[in-house]
Amino acid sequence: MIERRPSAARAALAVALVVALARAGSLDALGQTVPSVMNYQGRLTDNTPQQTPINLSLPMAFAIYDSSLGGTSLWTESWPAVTVVNGIFSVLLGSSGSPIPTSVFTGGTGRYLEIAINGETLTPRQQLGAAGWAARAETAAGTDCADCIGSPQVADGSISGADIAPDAIGAGHLASGSVGSSEMATASVTASKIAASAVDATHIAADAVGNLELNGADQFTFNGGVIFEASGAEFVSRSGGTPKLEWWADSGISYLYHRPAATYLLVNDTTGNWGIDVSTPLDRFHVIGSVRANAFVDTGNAAFLLDPAGTSNLSAVNVASVDVSGTSFIGWESVSTTYAVDTLVSSCHSHGGLACYVGSGCATCSAGKVVIGGGCYASSARYASISGNYPLGTTQWCCESSYDISGTDNAYAICARVGN
Repeated sequence: MIERRPSAARAALAVALVVALARAGSLDALGQTVPSVMNYQGRLTDNTPQQTPINLSLPMAFAIYDSSLGGTSLWTESWPAVTVVNGIFSVLLGSSGSPIPTSVFTGGTGRYLEIAINGETLTPRQQLGAAGWAARAETAAGTDCADCIGSPQVADGSISGADIAPDAIGAGHLASGSVGSSEMATASVTASKIAASAVDATHIAADAVGNLELNGADQFTFNGGVIFEASGAEFVSRSGGTPKLEWWADSGISYLYHRPAATYLLVNDTTGNWGIDVSTPLDRFHVIGSVRANAFVDTGNAAFLLDPAGTSNLSAVNVASVDVSGTSFIGWESVSTTYAVDTLVSSCHSHGGLACYVGSGCATCSAGKVVIGGGCYASSARYASISGNYPLGTTQWCCESSYDISGTDNAYAICARVGN
């Protein structure tokens, strides 16, 4: 406590330097702010024997010197009105328009605070303690304390992830090439540590990921498609190092090629034609070789001839080879049905005293085709007569027969696809 009693109008001042720093100022070497303000608290009483605390608002001025007497003023600040309550006042030095620069604590061993209240300078000056020097110890890089905290002052493992605020370390804090594979533990960077879209083409050096980095991988799984945009790009599968299956596009034509067999498996030209085993398809679907279908083949209006017996043996016209193990309807067809001639009637034709048997039947076209003709075939008999031979509706050809003996006959229908 410092007391002054020059007269009844004078006041005694008791002060205490509080070691508490406010964070406001430049950055230190650790990225923290260097204090540019200091808390100061004092007690002011009158000059009576009772030392009565004062309740007033008084102008005050503060200065920091490099000596207890005389010397050089390193910093000053004026406060027009400081409120004193029950003798106690508190100010935040450096917050009234004159921040305390770090240079105040540079190059000296002692600093002294001088206080003037209501125009009266109090003596002696008060020596500043460790608070100011703590501010100097945290000076930013670029002063004479640059690099004062380096790797020798930091124990291995003493700074963990919990000590580093999110995004506190950015590209500006890392020297080029300072963080490499040897500084990173295996699997230390996982997907959860990389923000979505944080790594794009700008973060990957040219050719950084190439054949050497991808070669030998068993497989790749993509959620989307694979796009080849470069001119002449192609997909090639290999067997023992030898190209096997190649897929490429040239001048708008797509090719799927089997290299060992020198066979064009599939070709799609610019007009929409498709070909198998042919490099230049001449029709919508062009195949070199035989075509086999195990179920149903419908070639629209292609012409075919059938044998009179109506079996599935077909003689093709304009088709080199069609091998069908199922049912084939190729434009034209012949269908037949066998009907009995065994109904005995009293008379039918003039055969003398012989008995007369009659019967009828119709051959029906398959679905999608209409009858365009037909005929009847009579089995051998001494006396026979085809009494009816006609189409019925659009899909049947019918026959009626009469014999002198019981037997069977056949009705045939010639059918064709009409329209689409």
